[in-house]
Amino acid sequence: MQQLVGGRALYAVVVEDNMNLYAAAGGALSAVDDVTTIRIQPGLEIQAFPFGLENLALNAGFGLNLDLGSAGGVATAGALLTGAHYWF
Repeated sequence: MQQLVGGRALYAVVVEDNMNLYAAAGGALSAVDDVTTIRIQPGLEIQAFPFGLENLALNAGFGLNLDLGSAGGVATAGALLTGAHYWF
């Protein structure tokens, strides 16, 4: 059986009319059968708002996945984020 719980927080480093830059910190606890893993996720994210479309945000970001396992191992992996968000 697999169980996962986690969360993520964003802190606005730069806030402008058409761009926001966020520093991100996330964490999660994963349990699959008898293996427990703690994941720490630092990262950066940018949101750009095109001129004339102030409700549309184009997102791009990157971060690291730092996994600390119960087997005594440490694993790292990179993560990329792209997307679009429409604010109503």
